[in-house]
Amino acid sequence: MISLDNLTVSYGGWTLFDNISFLINPKDRIGLVGRNGAGKTTLLRDCIRQLSEVGVRVSVADERCEIAGSSGGAPQFDLGPQTDVMDGAPKADAALILIKTMSPALLALDEITAPRDVEAVSYAAHCGAAVLATAHALDFADFKRRPLYRQLLRSQIFEQAVEISLHEGARRYTVRALGGEQGC
Repeated sequence: MISLDNLTVSYGGWTLFDNISFLINPKDRIGLVGRNGAGKTTLLRDCIRQLSEVGVRVSVADERCEIAGSSGGAPQFDLGPQTDVMDGAPKADAALILIKTMSPALLALDEITAPRDVEAVSYAAHCGAAVLATAHALDFADFKRRPLYRQLLRSQIFEQAVEISLHEGARRYTVRALGGEQGC
């Protein structure tokens, strides 16, 4: 079991996350759901770093170099000592290569946007890796309405979703168990 307790992230005088906690059990598959700018990638990045720092082998499929912020092949963000990053490749291809070659305990992806991404997450889950990935949606109801994400729900690829929403300028995190969610 991987526990993130009382996670607080601040940057430039702004508190991005304050005292959030959740558990990642071996083989868990968790989606971070929220609108653009809600902080999904920032939360993903910090979870990766914290898990890596406690010895969890993490592999990151970073298609657009947004998680590691790679420049010239070198990550600009600290993702921890136990993190392998494959950037610049289509995330579905990178995810499959990382699962087959790096044997991560956790596979992380940003922005599930295509059917091949869903297939890669499903493959990783069936190979025994935990998965932490982001998905764009206005809220959880919007997530359930989108055809690509309905496929994730029907196949029960994600077991939990952390919905990130903004209320009066503050972020709110709602952890939802997805067992049996079928979408619309």
